Amino acid sequence: NNDEDAQDSKQQKTQASAYGLMLSNKSVTEKGVLIAGVQNGSPAAQAGLRKGDVILKVNKQNVSSAKDVEEILKKSKNSAENSPIFLLVARDDGSSLAVILPPNS
Repeated sequence: NNDEDAQDSKQQKTQASAYGLMLSNKSVTEKGVLIAGVQNGSPAAQAGLRKGDVILKVNKQNVSSAKDVEEILKKSKNSAENSPIFLLVARDDGSSLAVILPPNS
């Protein structure tokens, strides 16, 4: 089962990691992507994201895997330089919040 762990750590060097987000490849719900960790002092941490939050949408598009999140982040980085990233996030207490991450420089 070491291959799976290698996949997970490879996943860290990503668009999401530039924001300080570590995403889980394991789906927790029928929709959304679990945040496996948030780097201290990162844009994600400053925006109030925390481990255990579930990303439901990125830039108003539904996401169901870390790959979905990556593709949307990559598109937004390539298309409009300096456009912020909009996230819709669910908390385990049932609340949800909108988070805007600053552009990735």
